[in-house]
Amino acid sequence: QQQQQQQQSMRRLHSAVALALTCTAKQVLATAAAASDPGTLPRFKWGQTKEHVFITLAVRGLNRSSVGIAFRVDSFHFACTDEHGTAYSLDLTLVQDVDSAACHWQHLPRPDRWGEAVLATLAKTYPAPWSSLVQNPAPYRQMMDRDWAREDQALELEEPDLYFSEHQAYLRPLLQESLADALSGV
Repeated sequence: QQQQQQQQSMRRLHSAVALALTCTAKQVLATAAAASDPGTLPRFKWGQTKEHVFITLAVRGLNRSSVGIAFRVDSFHFACTDEHGTAYSLDLTLVQDVDSAACHWQHLPRPDRWGEAVLATLAKTYPAPWSSLVQNPAPYRQMMDRDWAREDQALELEEPDLYFSEHQAYLRPLLQESLADALSGV
């Protein structure tokens, strides 16, 4: 049993060291605390513009100094504790890539209806609308909402180009004939 505890401690230490490369010391401590206890999912909502995704996380009685956020190209990590010592943790695998160097976060001055709020701003790598925030939204359905106040209302999802599927009856033979002509000239 002692050997298992040592192995768990080593795993936590390795996780904390890996995060130290991308986080501040305060963030590492909060993340290491959350690694020992997976924690409770915080309430969060998200909205987007063409260039950014906004994630607002809310925890009632948030210990502001315990907040740790890590931005990665394809993921987002949040960890904190509340005033009672309850650990909150959120790991999201994003549906699109972000520019982790251009991402930032801040404490919001006014509380959200679910508690003290933290706003994370993620810079999109490719400026286009996202159909969803995460690849698998099922585990977050009860804790995740859309942030319509931060959502760009003029933003529309790009529609697929249906030209080829609508005209496939005559385009394919036409393209094959053109290809044969093009190849014969070579």
